[in-house]
Amino acid sequence: MIYFGFYFNVKDAIPTNPDPTLEFLRKFAIGLMSGTISSCVNIPFDVAKSRIQGPQPVPGEIKYRTCFQTMALVYREEGYLALYKGLVPKIMRLGPGGAVMLLVYEYVSDWLQKNW
Repeated sequence: MIYFGFYFNVKDAIPTNPDPTLEFLRKFAIGLMSGTISSCVNIPFDVAKSRIQGPQPVPGEIKYRTCFQTMALVYREEGYLALYKGLVPKIMRLGPGGAVMLLVYEYVSDWLQKNW
């Protein structure tokens, strides 16, 4: 929701550039920001998912049950920053990856519209 919503709203808000290189960089930068922002919003849910799917701290006792319960528990026991564990590697992977994916989408979509 955030990834595509941010990209397409910001892409329409920033004027296009007639120079193909600058237009490529504009789309890349918007895709990079989109991937980074969506990762920042998504990571607490990803931490909760990992805690629920991973081994429970006490064998035989289920500590992490639901997404929001797990996020609240992690916040209470470990603090706010624990919800953002792994943020830097995730941004390093999904920021540029999101930019590349949206660039490929844009250029393939343009090519298909011109040739089909």
